[in-house]
Amino acid sequence: MISGPIVSDAYGTQSAIDGNYPKIRRSDTDWFRLGVPAPVTAPTHFTIKPVDYQALEVVEQHYQYVYTYVDDFGQEGPNSPPSTLVGADFSTDTSFSVSIGNMSAHPTGNYSFDNGTIRIYRSGADGVFTFVAELNGFTEGSTYADSTPDDQLGLDTLQSNTWYGPPDDNTSLYPKGTLTSLEVMPNKFLAGGSG
Repeated sequence: MISGPIVSDAYGTQSAIDGNYPKIRRSDTDWFRLGVPAPVTAPTHFTIKPVDYQALEVVEQHYQYVYTYVDDFGQEGPNSPPSTLVGADFSTDTSFSVSIGNMSAHPTGNYSFDNGTIRIYRSGADGVFTFVAELNGFTEGSTYADSTPDDQLGLDTLQSNTWYGPPDDNTSLYPKGTLTSLEVMPNKFLAGGSG
């Protein structure tokens, strides 16, 4: 067991490996799996066009959606596979709405998701995924209606699209096995190895 090298860590984070899967503990809570997994299902969508759609001078753009899991401590994981392209006009407030569904609930097992959330991101014309919404109390089968114009999305972009969790007992992702070593490096990050 080692203490996390986090400056001013209010949680007293500790990490450990035991041959099963890497674990993390905060504020002397129970041990949980280290890392936040990526959702395995892509979101689906249904476009609701404004009633006066034909009369409006709209220029449909093509968008995609992804979502991520966020654990009880605010740690965000990698994104889901992207949705198929959807045509809509979010350039101005034209009353377009896209209903997003088929998002899988948080994974079961020894993860810290009692109060976890789901974050939804939408791609723009530049292909960058920008934050749309954070859903609390999400359950399987829930949907979200996105009608936010592009100019109201803000600047929060998806940061975790290249993040991967530590090697664990999922042999399809980590055929060489779980994390077998873990140590604090001089410039305050954890390094580990497997296989």
